[in-house]
Amino acid sequence: MEVYQNGNLVRRHAFRSDKDHQHYEFELTPGSYDIKGPGIAPIPIRVKSGEYVTADLPIPLCL
Repeated sequence: MEVYQNGNLVRRHAFRSDKDHQHYEFELTPGSYDIKGPGIAPIPIRVKSGEYVTADLPIPLCL
């Protein structure tokens, strides 16, 4: 998974994709981001100070 802010990559991490690993976390500073992954459209999120933000990601055939 990749996280972009203003078109710039700010985080990248490979996560296991199986039934035992279905919750993943990034720690981000306040701001607007796009979460991107293989085979899925970018998902826009906005992080505010002191908030916990969640996003549901579609499950592609191969992640």
